[in-house]
Amino acid sequence: MAVVSRNVRKCPVCGSEAVLLDAIDDGIRKYFVYCMNVERCGLGTVMCRSPEEAIKAWNSQEAYAARVHADRRDKA
Repeated sequence: MAVVSRNVRKCPVCGSEAVLLDAIDDGIRKYFVYCMNVERCGLGTVMCRSPEEAIKAWNSQEAYAARVHADRRDKA
């Protein structure tokens, strides 16, 4: 089930919209954020205990994205 949240930033790798999702894992509701550009990117967070934790994990990926872009630039 998709949960609308205005605090979720766009994907730090491809710039696509991202969505906060929830799922049941071992009988416990957990949350994760996933890039909507599934065919080309599909970046996502690990399962988190709260929506806030998932959003924080997602929004902190900017440093990771900067490294990915630098690696791609260096290899080109």
